[in-house]
Amino acid sequence: MDEGPAVVKRVDHVNIVVPKPRALFDLLTRRLEIPIERPWARFPAFESGQAMLGIGHEPITYAPGRRTAVPPDAGLFAVALEPEPLERALPELARRAIPTRFPLRSP
Repeated sequence: MDEGPAVVKRVDHVNIVVPKPRALFDLLTRRLEIPIERPWARFPAFESGQAMLGIGHEPITYAPGRRTAVPPDAGLFAVALEPEPLERALPELARRAIPTRFPLRSP
């Protein structure tokens, strides 16, 4: 089977939903000594910290009282991938019959 060219360059970020994100942040940064990109801080609507897991700068965010459809103990919830340049990735995705949407651009 012809696998064709790669369509993904790397894992951009991973979303992990846990009931106690501060405890996860402390485990990663204190116990496992993963470097801190941004220390844990409290903001009006959420708390957040950022650890460098080797696949990007991974934010760990906690929004108390925020209602979502995601259970608070969902665990690994989403993986965002950085594609190869779209002019190469889109034709390969089409060849593999993988549907795509119009690419969203960052401002």
